[in-house]
Amino acid sequence: MNDHKYRLKYTLKTEPGEFKESDPREKQDGLTDALVVFSILYPEDGSYSQMHISFDGRKVTDGKAYAVNDNDIFKLWILLGADLARSSKLGIAKHLFVEMVWETFREKFMSAVTKKEK
Repeated sequence: MNDHKYRLKYTLKTEPGEFKESDPREKQDGLTDALVVFSILYPEDGSYSQMHISFDGRKVTDGKAYAVNDNDIFKLWILLGADLARSSKLGIAKHLFVEMVWETFREKFMSAVTKKEK
């Protein structure tokens, strides 16, 4: 039995369809085309665990939204890296590391795109 004391309880409800900002909805309901959620555990032993789930409202079969594809997860990962590279809340060492990784990735990626386009 796991004795970990969780600090959040959540419910995630997806309702595939087509909605407008002006459509009536419950106060707690948001609108989006796709959703990626990260769940993070901080066990007492100091380890760290995370998982993510995703739903893509553009890909629905029998009322079920399927996972966001890896290409879109890749884009999200890149944008998260860019956000971290611009963050003023990281310590200087982490900020410099993330900035270096982001710039290295950007240069390599753009070089690969340029070669592919030739």
